[in-house]
Amino acid sequence: MEKLLCLLLFSSLPLGCINNTNPDDATYAPKESPHQHSYYSLPTPPQGFTVGASWMQAIDIDGKGTPSKVEVDWMRLHAIIGIKDSILTEESFDEEAPLMHWYGLYSRIPFVIGDRLDVMPFTVENGIMILEPSTSPKLVFHWWNTSKPIIPIGTTRVWFESKIRIIGCAGVQAGIDYLTSSDVKGVTNKTEIEAGVSDWFGNSTTDWQIITVGKP
Repeated sequence: MEKLLCLLLFSSLPLGCINNTNPDDATYAPKESPHQHSYYSLPTPPQGFTVGASWMQAIDIDGKGTPSKVEVDWMRLHAIIGIKDSILTEESFDEEAPLMHWYGLYSRIPFVIGDRLDVMPFTVENGIMILEPSTSPKLVFHWWNTSKPIIPIGTTRVWFESKIRIIGCAGVQAGIDYLTSSDVKGVTNKTEIEAGVSDWFGNSTTDWQIITVGKP
């Protein structure tokens, strides 16, 4: 029965969209990614890290330019203080803001190491950010909340969520970082530490879905 379920999962994926051939092992994750599965190791920032940063990335799963599209409705970084859950920052994509043009295309091998290689191409339509990973299949599309908030004193958990829709052969992952100082332009030359990442999500459904990192 277990083998049958795995076979059904594998056969339901679009042909040519799989970079990991084992359906039990991060089906939608590109093999180049250092994190094939989710992890969450730092619910709160370590000493000296005071700023929260949330990010997302998308990639053409097989690197062959198979058509794909990712739509992002919103991104929210949360902090829980006591029993109260507050949104620290939200990206709602109501308009194309200037800071969004710091979003970038990064190397795929090695995976998102080094400086931005180019501006990430995207459009904003009706409050939705739209990007097409298949247009740059050898690169990683990388974007983030343009506001980087101070983590309030007394926070017991920082977590992230985003509403997205994935169409075609794209994989999407989200993550949380902590910084030592705010960096409004998004340049990654500040001291930072990764708190956790989500699994990789793909087009198992064309409906909207919620990606989370560290959700309680």
